[in-house]
Amino acid sequence: MTGGSGSHTVSVVDTERARVVGTIRVGDRPEGIAVSRDGRRAYVTNADSGTVSVIDTGRNRVLRTVRVGSFPRGVAVSPDGKRVYVANLLSGSVSVIAAAPGRVVATVPLGTGTAAYDVAVSPDGALAYVSTGNGTEYVSVLDARAATVLDAVPVEAGAQSLAVSPDGASVYVSSGFGSDEVSVIDTEVGTVARSFRVPGGAEGLALGYEGRQMYVATGLGSRSAVYVDTETDRVMGTTTVGAGPMSVAVESEPEPVDTRSGKDRRIHWKTGRQQAAAR
Repeated sequence: MTGGSGSHTVSVVDTERARVVGTIRVGDRPEGIAVSRDGRRAYVTNADSGTVSVIDTGRNRVLRTVRVGSFPRGVAVSPDGKRVYVANLLSGSVSVIAAAPGRVVATVPLGTGTAAYDVAVSPDGALAYVSTGNGTEYVSVLDARAATVLDAVPVEAGAQSLAVSPDGASVYVSSGFGSDEVSVIDTEVGTVARSFRVPGGAEGLALGYEGRQMYVATGLGSRSAVYVDTETDRVMGTTTVGAGPMSVAVESEPEPVDTRSGKDRRIHWKTGRQQAAAR
């Protein structure tokens, strides 16, 4: 759990006993945190330091500090744990870190004047999605292996936090900034397919078991977490939490599942349009 503005630490929480069992000193204003699928490494973005702290979760200590862009915020780890993607808010770029040896191997610019908020990786690790804004809200689509921009999807409702379904078919985008809408991008056609509203607001997102449920932190001015059925986009319930919840996580991320394309587990970007053109 990151400390945020005015902090220099990350808290380690024992979820079974619901208590803080350790504190790790990192950089200035830790914002985002992502954990590798094997649980051995945690990556923390330090916004005011312009760095990422790499934490050994077994010993609860910082192994190394990696310098990235200006005001790093969102962070995501590839499914194989080999690459880490960092959204640099003020640089308008994505830093790509090779987990071993722990250095930046590529920087992907997203456009002049663009602010990069969050980043998420597809289940096969082939694509990275970045929520961007500062005038025009959209989600940038990156070829994660080539570290290049493939596309950008306009999101009229706003683009802040991201979550990708276990089959890679959908990208959920919270509107943030006091708004209450979640947009759903269909990756087969590369556009926003639908949206739904969340009572109280839509900030942080997380998917639960097999991607069937979505948990939404409702943001400033609210005190609730909302549960949504992703098959029907219906709100199933709410839970009262602390004031102004901004982010949410689940104990175990949903595992990738077989996709609609049979043996091929990937849903490549805009495959629906390619298949239609072929016919």
